Amino acid sequence: MNIFNVRDFGARGDGVALDSPSIQQAFDRAAAAGGGTVWFPPGIYLAGNLQLRDHLTVHLADGAVLKAVADPTAYPEDRTVHPTWLRHYLLEGRKVKNITIEGTGCIDGSGPAFWEDHYINDEVLAPKSWRPAVIYLIDSQDIILRDFKIIDASSFTVWPIGCENVTIDNLTIRSPRNGPNTDCLDIDCCRNVRISNCNLDAGDDCIALKSDGVRLGRMMPCENIAVTNCTLSTTTCGVRIGYEGDAPIRDCVFSNLTMHQCCHGIDLLSIRPDAKANHIVQGTPIDRISFNNIVMHDVGKAIFLWAGREKPEFDFTGHIRGVSITGLQGEVTDSSYIGGNLDYAAIENLLLRDVRLVQNGRIDGPGADGIPSHWGGGFMPWSLTLRQVRGIIMENVAFHKGEVSGAWGGALRWHGADDFRYNGAAMAADSQLA
Repeated sequence: MNIFNVRDFGARGDGVALDSPSIQQAFDRAAAAGGGTVWFPPGIYLAGNLQLRDHLTVHLADGAVLKAVADPTAYPEDRTVHPTWLRHYLLEGRKVKNITIEGTGCIDGSGPAFWEDHYINDEVLAPKSWRPAVIYLIDSQDIILRDFKIIDASSFTVWPIGCENVTIDNLTIRSPRNGPNTDCLDIDCCRNVRISNCNLDAGDDCIALKSDGVRLGRMMPCENIAVTNCTLSTTTCGVRIGYEGDAPIRDCVFSNLTMHQCCHGIDLLSIRPDAKANHIVQGTPIDRISFNNIVMHDVGKAIFLWAGREKPEFDFTGHIRGVSITGLQGEVTDSSYIGGNLDYAAIENLLLRDVRLVQNGRIDGPGADGIPSHWGGGFMPWSLTLRQVRGIIMENVAFHKGEVSGAWGGALRWHGADDFRYNGAAMAADSQLA
């Protein structure tokens, strides 16, 4: 195996000198040799944009830190994508194959250096005019990310788009809770992805499945995704599926997850928004998504599925179909919702089985017939509200009243539920359970 030590190419690893030219030389030399391992011994390697090459292993030894430099000249702007707000990257792979990033070292995104010292809302700092994603891979295949740690991302942390055969194992990601858009894993228009044994904590979604075909340049589905044995904590969603893009998202399995201190646990969103800033024209078709063996603690909304449009004049062709949630238990502080703002059922064929949630917190909101915003804003009076859904089966599902204050109406309320079966019995289209 060819091994290339970045120090042999002039990298100093002192946290002061800019080491990216030396590191890039090591990457290029490994590529010229037909592939190899680029070795980072202990030290702090200050770097800007780095271009990954075919058949490359990046090994971060224990004590090695690859740290993003806060210098705009060190990051060329990506002009190949549709205008967007993320066009700079630390580690970038473009149409590469057989890439591994591994080791017990660390990648430091230097997030605070790319943020202002004031807030855009009560919780999130304002970003500066540009900031780099930590790892960006587009149109690539056979990717392995394992064992290392990422801290202080300034925006998206790991972002494969249009990639196939991606393995992400045993990553630890830690970014400040007040950081803007610090998603941990953004799986975008990817196929055959395996995520396991990760410990994720950040200021935005822990695991997000997206389908931004406009940025990618083609409508590639996000499909065949398996996530297991992960711990998730965030100010937003433990798992979010949908919203950014119109391409399909389908055939995904999530199992053995622990979520704590999340605003939403399971969040699926298919929407036609007011603006096209997120490359959404019609809404995401979401099909065949399975959640199994999920534990939640101090989570707001355990389940939030929303399908619809921001304005009635918009065309919406998205949907959410074939979702199963089995073996879910925990404590929540907000109410769950499955529905949208449509007069027909864009959410169909759901299974909830063996769900046990303790309802805490203050419950109030728009009332029995109210609809929360697509971001989940607006408490509902029941632990779970269903609206305009078709083909839903609920078996062995219970919401227990814990420390609840406010206008808690009970466990379950539904409106316009067509073909709804509860513990084997057919239910009326509109009713409630205490």
